Amino acid sequence: MKEQIKEGQLELGFQDLTHEFVKFLLAKMEYAPPSGPPHKCRRIDGKRFDSEVIRDISSCSHVWKINLAGNRKLGDEVTTYLPMLPKTISDIDLSGYGLSATGVRNVCKFMESNETITKLIMCGNIVDEDGARHIRDMLKQNTTLQEFCCCTAPSLTTNMKLLVADGLEHNQTLQKLSLDYCAGDFVDAAVYHKFRSVLERAGNNSAVKTLEIGAINRDANIDLWEGTVQKCENLCHFGPNSSSFAYNRSLMYYRALNMCNARKITRGGEFDEFKSAVKKAVQNRNINVTYFLLRNNVDCISRVS
Repeated sequence: MKEQIKEGQLELGFQDLTHEFVKFLLAKMEYAPPSGPPHKCRRIDGKRFDSEVIRDISSCSHVWKINLAGNRKLGDEVTTYLPMLPKTISDIDLSGYGLSATGVRNVCKFMESNETITKLIMCGNIVDEDGARHIRDMLKQNTTLQEFCCCTAPSLTTNMKLLVADGLEHNQTLQKLSLDYCAGDFVDAAVYHKFRSVLERAGNNSAVKTLEIGAINRDANIDLWEGTVQKCENLCHFGPNSSSFAYNRSLMYYRALNMCNARKITRGGEFDEFKSAVKKAVQNRNINVTYFLLRNNVDCISRVS
Protein backbone atom coordinates (compact mmCIF):
# COMPACT_ATOMS: atom_id res chain seq x y z
CA MET A 1 0.00 0.00 0.00
CA LYS A 2 1.35 3.41 -0.95
CA GLU A 3 2.20 5.81 1.86
CA GLN A 4 0.09 8.96 1.97
CA ILE A 5 2.13 12.00 2.96
CA LYS A 6 1.51 15.71 3.41
CA GLU A 7 0.15 17.84 0.62
CA GLY A 8 2.81 19.02 -1.79
CA GLN A 9 5.53 16.58 -0.68
CA LEU A 10 6.97 14.03 -3.08
CA GLU A 11 8.50 11.01 -1.31
CA LEU A 12 11.21 9.27 -3.33
CA GLY A 13 13.56 8.36 -0.51
CA PHE A 14 15.39 5.00 -0.26
CA GLN A 15 13.90 3.53 -3.44
CA ASP A 16 16.98 2.57 -5.43
CA LEU A 17 16.00 5.03 -8.17
CA THR A 18 17.51 4.98 -11.64
CA HIS A 19 18.90 7.99 -13.48
CA GLU A 20 16.38 7.33 -16.25
CA PHE A 21 13.47 7.69 -13.84
CA VAL A 22 14.79 10.84 -12.12
CA LYS A 23 15.32 12.62 -15.44
CA PHE A 24 11.87 11.50 -16.59
CA LEU A 25 10.32 12.78 -13.37
CA LEU A 26 12.03 16.18 -13.42
CA ALA A 27 11.28 16.72 -17.10
CA LYS A 28 7.62 15.89 -16.50
CA MET A 29 7.49 18.30 -13.54
CA GLU A 30 9.25 21.05 -15.43
CA TYR A 31 6.76 21.16 -18.30
CA ALA A 32 3.53 20.08 -16.60
CA PRO A 33 1.32 23.20 -16.19
CA PRO A 34 -0.56 23.60 -12.88
CA SER A 35 -4.15 22.44 -13.09
CA GLY A 36 -6.65 22.81 -10.28
CA PRO A 37 -5.85 22.83 -6.55
CA PRO A 38 -2.71 21.19 -5.10
CA HIS A 39 -2.82 17.41 -4.84
CA LYS A 40 -1.75 15.21 -1.98
CA CYS A 41 1.30 13.59 -3.55
CA ARG A 42 1.80 9.92 -2.91
CA ARG A 43 4.95 7.90 -2.51
CA ILE A 44 5.87 7.14 -6.11
CA ASP A 45 7.44 3.83 -7.03
CA GLY A 46 10.62 4.87 -8.83
CA LYS A 47 10.93 1.55 -10.65
CA ARG A 48 7.66 1.81 -12.54
CA PHE A 49 6.60 3.88 -15.52
CA ASP A 50 2.99 2.74 -15.66
CA SER A 51 -0.04 5.00 -16.09
CA GLU A 52 -0.62 5.39 -12.34
CA VAL A 53 2.88 6.76 -11.82
CA ILE A 54 2.46 9.13 -14.75
CA ARG A 55 -0.84 10.40 -13.33
CA ASP A 56 0.89 11.14 -10.03
CA ILE A 57 3.69 12.97 -11.79
CA SER A 58 1.24 15.04 -13.83
CA SER A 59 0.24 16.89 -10.64
CA CYS A 60 3.82 17.50 -9.52
CA SER A 61 3.85 21.12 -10.64
CA HIS A 62 2.30 21.75 -7.20
CA VAL A 63 5.07 19.98 -5.28
CA TRP A 64 7.14 22.14 -2.92
CA LYS A 65 9.27 19.39 -1.34
CA ILE A 66 11.18 16.47 -2.84
CA ASN A 67 12.77 13.78 -0.68
CA LEU A 68 15.49 11.95 -2.62
CA ALA A 69 17.40 10.80 0.46
CA GLY A 70 19.16 7.46 0.56
CA ASN A 71 19.36 6.82 -3.19
CA ARG A 72 23.08 6.21 -2.95
CA LYS A 73 23.44 4.54 -6.35
CA LEU A 74 22.55 7.77 -8.13
CA GLY A 75 25.58 9.54 -6.67
CA ASP A 76 27.10 12.72 -8.05
CA GLU A 77 25.55 12.59 -11.53
CA VAL A 78 22.07 13.36 -10.23
CA THR A 79 23.27 16.77 -9.04
CA THR A 80 23.64 17.82 -12.68
CA TYR A 81 19.84 17.49 -12.98
CA LEU A 82 19.12 20.15 -10.34
CA PRO A 83 18.54 22.94 -12.91
CA MET A 84 15.54 20.91 -14.10
CA LEU A 85 13.73 21.38 -10.77
CA PRO A 86 10.48 23.34 -11.14
CA LYS A 87 10.28 26.77 -9.53
CA THR A 88 7.73 25.48 -7.02
CA ILE A 89 10.37 23.46 -5.15
CA SER A 90 11.51 25.11 -1.92
CA ASP A 91 12.65 22.05 0.08
CA ILE A 92 14.99 19.28 -1.09
CA ASP A 93 16.54 16.40 0.83
CA LEU A 94 19.73 14.85 -0.55
CA SER A 95 20.90 13.23 2.67
CA GLY A 96 22.61 9.84 2.62
CA TYR A 97 22.97 10.21 -1.12
CA GLY A 98 26.54 9.06 -1.56
CA LEU A 99 27.66 12.44 -2.84
CA SER A 100 31.40 12.94 -3.10
CA ALA A 101 33.25 16.26 -3.25
CA THR A 102 32.11 16.60 -6.89
CA GLY A 103 28.44 16.26 -6.00
CA VAL A 104 28.73 18.69 -3.10
CA ARG A 105 30.38 21.20 -5.44
CA ASN A 106 27.59 20.82 -8.02
CA VAL A 107 24.88 21.34 -5.41
CA CYS A 108 26.58 24.44 -4.00
CA LYS A 109 27.19 25.95 -7.43
CA PHE A 110 23.53 25.42 -8.28
CA MET A 111 22.43 26.98 -4.99
CA GLU A 112 24.60 30.11 -5.38
CA SER A 113 22.07 31.58 -7.80
CA ASN A 114 18.94 29.62 -6.86
CA GLU A 115 16.13 31.87 -5.62
CA THR A 116 13.42 29.36 -4.68
CA ILE A 117 14.91 26.67 -2.41
CA THR A 118 14.75 27.67 1.25
CA LYS A 119 15.65 24.32 2.85
CA LEU A 120 18.52 22.06 1.80
CA ILE A 121 19.47 18.87 3.65
CA MET A 122 22.75 17.18 2.70
CA CYS A 123 23.57 15.12 5.80
CA GLY A 124 25.54 11.89 5.52
CA ASN A 125 27.51 12.74 2.38
CA ILE A 126 31.25 13.15 1.88
CA VAL A 127 32.51 16.70 2.47
CA ASP A 128 36.19 17.62 2.25
CA GLU A 129 37.85 21.03 2.56
CA ASP A 130 37.08 21.88 -1.07
CA GLY A 131 33.44 21.03 -0.37
CA ALA A 132 33.50 23.29 2.68
CA ARG A 133 34.85 26.10 0.50
CA HIS A 134 31.95 25.60 -1.89
CA ILE A 135 29.52 25.70 1.04
CA ARG A 136 31.17 28.94 2.17
CA ASP A 137 30.75 30.46 -1.29
CA MET A 138 27.15 29.26 -1.47
CA LEU A 139 26.30 30.99 1.81
CA LYS A 140 27.96 34.17 0.59
CA GLN A 141 26.04 34.26 -2.69
CA ASN A 142 22.64 32.74 -1.91
CA THR A 143 19.92 35.14 -0.74
CA THR A 144 16.96 32.83 -0.06
CA LEU A 145 18.20 29.74 1.81
CA GLN A 146 16.80 29.59 5.36
CA GLU A 147 17.81 26.11 6.54
CA PHE A 148 20.97 24.19 5.70
CA CYS A 149 21.89 20.85 7.29
CA CYS A 150 25.15 19.13 6.46
CA CYS A 151 25.99 16.86 9.39
CA THR A 152 28.46 14.07 8.65
CA ALA A 153 29.98 11.11 10.47
CA PRO A 154 32.75 11.63 11.29
CA SER A 155 32.05 15.31 11.91
CA LEU A 156 33.38 18.10 9.73
CA THR A 157 36.91 19.07 10.69
CA THR A 158 37.81 22.31 12.44
CA ASN A 159 39.03 23.94 9.22
CA MET A 160 35.84 22.96 7.40
CA LYS A 161 33.63 24.51 10.08
CA LEU A 162 35.75 27.68 10.07
CA LEU A 163 35.28 27.96 6.29
CA VAL A 164 31.50 27.68 6.70
CA ALA A 165 31.62 30.37 9.40
CA ASP A 166 33.30 32.69 6.88
CA GLY A 167 30.34 32.19 4.56
CA LEU A 168 27.80 32.72 7.34
CA GLU A 169 29.29 36.13 8.06
CA HIS A 170 28.02 37.34 4.67
CA ASN A 171 24.59 35.71 4.88
CA GLN A 172 21.43 37.44 6.12
CA THR A 173 18.74 34.82 5.40
CA LEU A 174 19.90 31.57 7.01
CA GLN A 175 17.82 30.73 10.08
CA LYS A 176 19.14 27.24 10.82
CA LEU A 177 22.68 25.99 10.32
CA SER A 178 23.37 22.39 11.31
CA LEU A 179 26.92 21.10 10.82
CA ASP A 180 27.17 18.62 13.68
CA TYR A 181 24.98 15.98 15.34
CA CYS A 182 26.07 17.50 18.69
CA ALA A 183 26.59 14.05 20.17
CA GLY A 184 29.64 15.03 22.20
CA ASP A 185 32.48 14.65 19.69
CA PHE A 186 35.45 16.93 20.26
CA VAL A 187 35.11 20.41 18.78
CA ASP A 188 38.09 22.76 18.76
CA ALA A 189 37.64 25.93 20.83
CA ALA A 190 38.45 27.91 17.68
CA VAL A 191 35.13 26.81 16.16
CA TYR A 192 33.03 28.14 19.04
CA HIS A 193 35.06 31.36 19.11
CA LYS A 194 34.75 31.88 15.35
CA PHE A 195 30.99 31.47 15.25
CA ARG A 196 30.51 33.70 18.30
CA SER A 197 32.61 36.41 16.64
CA VAL A 198 30.78 36.12 13.32
CA LEU A 199 27.35 36.34 14.94
CA GLU A 200 28.24 39.19 17.26
CA ARG A 201 29.62 41.26 14.39
CA ALA A 202 26.42 40.62 12.44
CA GLY A 203 24.15 41.35 15.40
CA ASN A 204 20.56 41.65 14.26
CA ASN A 205 21.61 41.42 10.62
CA SER A 206 22.01 37.70 11.29
CA ALA A 207 18.84 35.65 10.84
CA VAL A 208 20.25 32.59 12.63
CA LYS A 209 17.86 31.09 15.17
CA THR A 210 19.37 27.60 15.41
CA LEU A 211 23.10 26.93 15.41
CA GLU A 212 24.39 23.36 15.64
CA ILE A 213 28.19 23.34 15.38
CA GLY A 214 28.98 20.89 18.18
CA ALA A 215 27.94 19.99 21.70
CA ILE A 216 27.60 23.42 23.27
CA ASN A 217 28.26 22.04 26.73
CA ARG A 218 31.79 21.10 25.61
CA ASP A 219 32.71 24.75 25.04
CA ALA A 220 35.14 25.78 27.79
CA ASN A 221 33.94 29.37 27.35
CA ILE A 222 30.24 28.56 27.36
CA ASP A 223 29.36 31.68 29.39
CA LEU A 224 30.54 33.89 26.52
CA TRP A 225 27.46 32.85 24.55
CA GLU A 226 25.48 35.15 26.82
CA GLY A 227 26.85 38.17 24.97
CA THR A 228 26.14 36.52 21.62
CA VAL A 229 22.50 35.77 22.46
CA GLN A 230 22.10 39.31 23.81
CA LYS A 231 23.44 40.88 20.60
CA CYS A 232 21.66 38.53 18.19
CA GLU A 233 17.92 38.78 18.80
CA ASN A 234 17.09 35.75 16.65
CA LEU A 235 19.49 33.26 18.22
CA CYS A 236 17.92 30.84 20.71
CA HIS A 237 18.63 27.19 19.84
CA PHE A 238 21.92 25.27 19.98
CA GLY A 239 20.85 21.71 19.34
CA PRO A 240 20.11 18.95 21.86
CA ASN A 241 22.53 20.44 24.42
CA SER A 242 20.75 23.79 24.76
CA SER A 243 19.69 22.88 28.29
CA SER A 244 23.36 23.21 29.30
CA PHE A 245 22.71 26.95 29.65
CA ALA A 246 20.16 26.44 32.42
CA TYR A 247 22.53 27.51 35.21
CA ASN A 248 23.14 30.91 33.54
CA ARG A 249 20.00 32.88 34.33
CA SER A 250 20.98 35.94 32.32
CA LEU A 251 21.69 33.89 29.20
CA MET A 252 18.43 31.97 29.61
CA TYR A 253 16.59 35.28 30.00
CA TYR A 254 17.86 36.56 26.65
CA ARG A 255 17.18 33.18 25.02
CA ALA A 256 13.59 33.40 26.24
CA LEU A 257 13.24 36.96 24.89
CA ASN A 258 14.55 35.81 21.53
CA MET A 259 12.19 32.84 21.38
CA CYS A 260 9.25 35.23 21.69
CA ASN A 261 10.79 37.96 19.50
CA ALA A 262 10.11 40.18 22.50
CA ARG A 263 12.61 42.93 21.70
CA LYS A 264 11.64 43.12 18.03
CA ILE A 265 7.96 43.25 18.89
CA THR A 266 8.59 46.03 21.40
CA ARG A 267 10.32 48.13 18.75
CA GLY A 268 7.62 47.39 16.17
CA GLY A 269 4.69 48.46 18.33
CA GLU A 270 2.15 46.16 16.63
CA PHE A 271 -0.54 45.17 19.13
CA ASP A 272 -1.47 41.83 17.53
CA GLU A 273 2.16 40.69 17.62
CA PHE A 274 2.47 41.93 21.19
CA LYS A 275 -0.67 40.03 22.23
CA SER A 276 0.59 36.83 20.59
CA ALA A 277 3.98 37.14 22.32
CA VAL A 278 2.38 37.67 25.74
CA LYS A 279 0.15 34.64 25.20
CA LYS A 280 3.16 32.52 24.32
CA ALA A 281 5.15 33.76 27.32
CA VAL A 282 2.23 33.06 29.68
CA GLN A 283 1.69 29.59 28.24
CA ASN A 284 5.38 28.86 28.80
CA ARG A 285 5.08 30.26 32.34
CA ASN A 286 7.90 32.65 31.62
CA ILE A 287 7.27 35.44 34.10
CA ASN A 288 10.36 37.45 33.15
CA VAL A 289 9.42 37.66 29.47
CA THR A 290 5.80 38.50 30.31
CA TYR A 291 6.99 41.29 32.59
CA PHE A 292 9.40 42.58 29.91
CA LEU A 293 6.61 42.75 27.34
CA LEU A 294 4.12 44.47 29.64
CA ARG A 295 6.66 46.94 31.02
CA ASN A 296 8.01 47.96 27.62
CA ASN A 297 4.75 48.09 25.66
CA VAL A 298 2.64 50.44 27.75
CA ASP A 299 2.13 52.81 24.82
CA CYS A 300 1.06 49.93 22.59
CA ILE A 301 -1.49 48.79 25.18
CA SER A 302 -2.81 52.31 25.83
CA ARG A 303 -3.45 52.93 22.13
CA VAL A 304 -5.78 49.96 21.99
CA SER A 305 -7.49 50.55 25.34
